[in-house]
Amino acid sequence: MLNLCNLLREHSVNLIIYCVRGSRFTDIVRVNYDLFYGIVCKKKVPIVLVVTGLEQEENMDDWWQRNKNIVKQMGMASAFNEHACVTTTKGKGDIYMREYEDSASKVWMLVKECCRPVPWTAKPRRLAKAKGEMDRYMRNYNLPGLLGRIGRFFNLRI
Repeated sequence: MLNLCNLLREHSVNLIIYCVRGSRFTDIVRVNYDLFYGIVCKKKVPIVLVVTGLEQEENMDDWWQRNKNIVKQMGMASAFNEHACVTTTKGKGDIYMREYEDSASKVWMLVKECCRPVPWTAKPRRLAKAKGEMDRYMRNYNLPGLLGRIGRFFNLRI
């Protein structure tokens, strides 16, 4: 997280593309979302969800139908401007080439639709304050205990 804060000292942000592996949609997804989108960016940057690793799905968008309520229960669904269910591999012998190309098109459409023309720039005071807020977040929620509780509560169906 500190590396991201350091990066924000030098660059502005037009869009957060939050990539999460569909088979690993766990509690750490919410923790990272809270830390970067909520604390560092103060929810001032558009965010899209890209769920990867879905090449085994008959229809990759079925993942969203099965899991959108979990995303909602985790308190994130309303923040995402859009989402895409994709594969990021062509597979051995290009077995998933069609899915890969469709996935690339989906992600580019998200960028075109959701990317803000004027970037958000973090002020130096914001970044300094974010470090303390992240430390408090981790202490207040006792991260190791939180991860276990959230994972058991949501029991993801993937």
